[in-house]
Amino acid sequence: MARIPRDSVDRDTPESRFLAEEHAQTVRAAVLTAGSRGRKGVLMAAMGYTGREIASTLGSSETATRALMYRARTHMRRSLTGLDTV
Repeated sequence: MARIPRDSVDRDTPESRFLAEEHAQTVRAAVLTAGSRGRKGVLMAAMGYTGREIASTLGSSETATRALMYRARTHMRRSLTGLDTV
């Protein structure tokens, strides 16, 4: 997916709304590749929760949670870059 500078995009056109929705669908699909626990951890991290808070919520140690988050992010990254098909 090509990057377009944010300030050069008119967000109020049918094309820009279509592209924004397409991008959102791509990101949602990538998030789903993380698995339920990984997805929950990644979403909590995105909302600003600390590693300790995420670990407590997931019922895991901080070390196990870091490993889970690493795997979840790797799945998401591969999905977004097209490497999951290899």
